[in-house]
Amino acid sequence: MQTLNRSEAEAWCQANLIPLDGHQRPEPSFSDVEGRDFDIPEDAGRRVALLENLFRDFPEGGEVLLWITEWGVWPSGERLHMFKRFLASYGEDRQLDDVPAFVFGANEREDLISFAAFAILFLWDCHVLTSDGEAWLFLSHDEMGWICSRRKRTIAIS
Repeated sequence: MQTLNRSEAEAWCQANLIPLDGHQRPEPSFSDVEGRDFDIPEDAGRRVALLENLFRDFPEGGEVLLWITEWGVWPSGERLHMFKRFLASYGEDRQLDDVPAFVFGANEREDLISFAAFAILFLWDCHVLTSDGEAWLFLSHDEMGWICSRRKRTIAIS
């Protein structure tokens, strides 16, 4: 896993031809494929199970960027200390403010899902994008999400 600051995350997107919106956040174009909206469940166990289903159909191989773009919307539902300690287990001592993005290699899928678990449990805005532009997962603090993959037209959400 590689940690990235905001400008490095923007550069990663640009290098991988992933467009950014007016706020310099990912805005991939999937005009040729329909995405799938889903609700994020209230129950923590169901949130983790939802991640398993989402990543089952997410393309494997290549690099994947996980970029947390907003947090602190629901401070009573998050524990930044837990995330800080989690980052420390990877040898990273900077704060989420300093390194909000993470690049995972093809052999780091479980690490990717674990990082995404923090985002879905704490209701952080989070983009997960493949380097080949084949898939995009967005998790929102508004308890909803969106997923799209060019490789599979039907994404299983349950």
